[in-house]
Amino acid sequence: MIVMAHAEEAQRQVLDNYRGSDVTGNLIRGLTLARESAAYGVRAILKNRARHAYWYEHGTEMRRTSKGVSRGKMPAGHAFIPPVMRQRRLMVHALIQLVRRAGLVVHEIEAL
Repeated sequence: MIVMAHAEEAQRQVLDNYRGSDVTGNLIRGLTLARESAAYGVRAILKNRARHAYWYEHGTEMRRTSKGVSRGKMPAGHAFIPPVMRQRRLMVHALIQLVRRAGLVVHEIEAL
């Protein structure tokens, strides 16, 4: 429940970021959320399968054609990674609180 709720919220925020910019339908359609169940719990995988998703997120360097014509550079969109990382931190915090309510001691790692 906690894992999927945060994954779905991350997906919603990424979609909002895409819709709030000049994105065409390929990035929106390429965003997928998969749920994998295991004996120990559940895992959510949020991916964008659009071919240009990496370029949109990270941007590109200045580009030129073989004849030297400038095609400019694509700025980084930062639409995917920031909301996913934010929701991951919130999810870890919620899971820690769940374990603490169950009476266990949790030693948090500062990197999270």
